[in-house]
Amino acid sequence: MSGVIAFDVQRWIAEGKLDVDKPLMNHARVVDDRFIVMVFDGPTPPVRSDFHINTAAEFFYQFEGDMDCTIRHANGTLEDFVVGPGQLFYIPPLMPHRNRRADGSVGLVIHEQRAPGAKDTIVWYCEQCGHELHRFTYPFTELQRNLSEHIRAFLGSEVLRTCELCGWVMPDGQGLL
Repeated sequence: MSGVIAFDVQRWIAEGKLDVDKPLMNHARVVDDRFIVMVFDGPTPPVRSDFHINTAAEFFYQFEGDMDCTIRHANGTLEDFVVGPGQLFYIPPLMPHRNRRADGSVGLVIHEQRAPGAKDTIVWYCEQCGHELHRFTYPFTELQRNLSEHIRAFLGSEVLRTCELCGWVMPDGQGLL
């Protein structure tokens, strides 16, 4: 093969609809070259609370259902977007964001490949005062494994989930993969 990749997205979507045991954040990594191309089929945890700060830009296309995306601006304000079927969405590098997908949501995500040695970050913020609760910085390798490991560590520690400023404690089941 010459490096050309063909992937039948519609077939993958149809087969996914038949899989009653598919995991949360079910996805296929279609390309892993200059760009990382992934197709997502299905939900994220409905109360997902983790934000990502990627060193590379992300480009989204929504096939079915909605993807809700919350952006955290540098001043701490949050902005919500709903990306529906047929819509495109772009997130620049280093922009904290949280994506939530409902059951039946199918979308395409294209990431720029990370530079050698670059690390992505997962971070949680206090829902009462906006203070940063905790962050993990890690080399991006595989989305499901990277996120699950860090989310479980965070949710398993009441110390990490407790805000230093206001004392609010994030519930331990908020976003478990």
